[in-house]
Order: sequence, then structure tokens, then C-alpha cells
Amino acid sequence: PDDNILDSLKISAFSGVDVRLMIPKNPDHKFMAWGAQSYITELLKAGVRVFLYDNGFLHCKAIMADDSVCSVGTANMDIRSFKLNFETNAFIYNSEITNKLENQFFIDMQYSKEINIEEFKHRSRLSKTLESITRLLSPIL
Repeated sequence: PDDNILDSLKISAFSGVDVRLMIPKNPDHKFMAWGAQSYITELLKAGVRVFLYDNGFLHCKAIMADDSVCSVGTANMDIRSFKLNFETNAFIYNSEITNKLENQFFIDMQYSKEINIEEFKHRSRLSKTLESITRLLSPIL
């Protein structure tokens, strides 16, 4: 994510908002997964709950907030989608649609494993190195 999204997620979690993030366990591009994983520790420390989806490939990009607004579209939560690519998202102000997306998220949680910060801290040195290198390159990925 870019700094604004990352800070927004962390501030919301620090404020007591229930922030949950679901990412694919099996990504289509390993390099991009390393970049995404480099942010997990700081999100977990802020209180964001992060889940690894393991029932096929997860490609959806959806945000649900306050039981009344949601966003769906093509934009990944990364610098490239926000600043370079011609990505688009729709913001929908409708409780019924937001509720349907939330229900699907909860269904998908059944096929996900929540990341535990203590377990995540003990991943391999190679994983941590690859994540750090990829994070450095993330503005151009």
C-alpha cells in the first residue's frame, strides 16, 4: 500500500476500529507477495487482523466500511494502481450491497488462516530478506 492507505489502516486499528485484511496465500506473482508481506508486522502491531485466503486464488479488491459504504474495482492497494495504471473503483453507498460483501468476506474467512504475530516474526531469514528487498523496490513495481 502507499503511505496514506497504510497510515489509515493503522490509525483506524489503533482507534479501536475492527480492521481486517485478507490476502491470497497463493499469489499470482511471488514478487508482489513478498512486497505485501513486508507490511504485515506493522499492521499486526497496530491491531489490524490479517488473513491468508487458502481456497483458490483471491483476486477481489473490496473495501467495506461502517455497514453502509463499500468500494469494488480493479485497483490494487499499491502505488502503481494509484499513480500509474488506469485503475477504477466504484464507491457504493448502500447498506444492502455493503452487507452482502461483508457476508462474503465472513464466508471467505472460513477458508483463511489468521496470521499470528508471534508465528509471523519467526518466518525464515530468507523470507524477511526477500520481503525487505521487494519493499525497497515497491515504488517501481
